[in-house]
Amino acid sequence: GVRLFVPGFTNWSPNNLTLSNCVVTFGPAGFQLAVSNAILIATNAGLGLNIPNGELNCGSLTLTNNGSLRIYSGPTNTTFPDYGALVSVTGDVAIGPNSWIFPNSDPTNGGSILFRMHNLTIAANGGFDANHRGFASENGTGAGQQGSSYGSGAGYGGKGGNRSTYDGGAAYGSSNAPSDPGSGGGRSFNSLMTGGVGGGLIRIQAAGDMTLNGILTANGGGGFSPIAGRCGGGGSGGGIFITCARFTGDTNGLMLANGASQAAGGAGGGGGGRIAVWEGVPPAQMNQYLAGQPVPDILLAPTNAGFWGTAMTTNGMGYTNIPPDGAETGTVWFFTWSDQPHGGTMFNFQ
Repeated sequence: GVRLFVPGFTNWSPNNLTLSNCVVTFGPAGFQLAVSNAILIATNAGLGLNIPNGELNCGSLTLTNNGSLRIYSGPTNTTFPDYGALVSVTGDVAIGPNSWIFPNSDPTNGGSILFRMHNLTIAANGGFDANHRGFASENGTGAGQQGSSYGSGAGYGGKGGNRSTYDGGAAYGSSNAPSDPGSGGGRSFNSLMTGGVGGGLIRIQAAGDMTLNGILTANGGGGFSPIAGRCGGGGSGGGIFITCARFTGDTNGLMLANGASQAAGGAGGGGGGRIAVWEGVPPAQMNQYLAGQPVPDILLAPTNAGFWGTAMTTNGMGYTNIPPDGAETGTVWFFTWSDQPHGGTMFNFQ
């Protein structure tokens, strides 16, 4: 449970770093950790880094036996770089069962963490947990509104749910390249009844293959209700944005970016988030497509043949669930490159 803060100690570059049966958080904010070879976070161990606009660099990253990594992002100007912190792994990342990476977006600016690696493997019951790690209450482009007794829900991939005369937050961001976290719900009555926090952003760039037999989750949080009859609105689902050479996963695989429901039913529910997976698409063609130019070899579908798991951006339930006043579902898209080479043997007769 150590928070290590040594004046003047702002960076560290060991050859290897292994944590076991301990939790260590490095400070101050902006701490730079560069590990030449491997980071191993093993039995019941945790590593915490507050690296706004900073980096974590290593050769490989392995989490196993209840290991955890918590990263806190800083703000971004949304242009260059379009992230608030960077985790750069030269080799592979492996996340074992019951082991988790917790990416935390900046709660007022929305700056989020970009993860880069070669191959990424996530085992069942482990993965990335960005639940309630996006925009704070009444923050974000799709923030809910404050109401007299109940707040309205936040939007992202779909609009947030209305509460009486208070409209839910609007949908925003890109369905093809979701680079924003979810927004926060509107508060109620006073500062005690805060709206739910939006889901965070899980943004992964894998140069090689990604195998998802575990969980990527970026659900929104419910509004706070310490007084009966008053409650903040639900936070919207967050974002999941993946680019990789090949994307596969078995039936245990889950990608979730759901809006928050309000149990009391008086506040607005959160809108669903956004999920986009790009498989095998060359960067130049991807950028061309995102710029609005036609690229015939890019195929777009709501499912992926190599992924047997589930992807959900469900809207949250609330004061009303009847369109157009209820919260809306988010977006899920898979992009594949139809011109990529296939495995097998090629015979060349001359």
